[in-house]
Amino acid sequence: MAYDFGWTTFEGVLTKGSPAAVCFQGQYWEGELWFPRSQVEIEPDGEGVVIRVKDWRAKKNDLLEFTHYSAAAIEAMGPK
Repeated sequence: MAYDFGWTTFEGVLTKGSPAAVCFQGQYWEGELWFPRSQVEIEPDGEGVVIRVKDWRAKKNDLLEFTHYSAAAIEAMGPK
């Protein structure tokens, strides 16, 4: 599989969803974040999912792959 520039990849689970957005908790995260469906690609992966987030969206919240985020850090990234 070729590396697709422009996306940041996370592994985790979908916790909620709506027609316009999904709520996702990353494997290393102590909380969950909402992402617009138009800004992500989702693939089932065993018991969880792999979610690819458009780079600009990940950078907006300083989200990095394979990084632990506390519940307080995740909450600070959510809607204001």
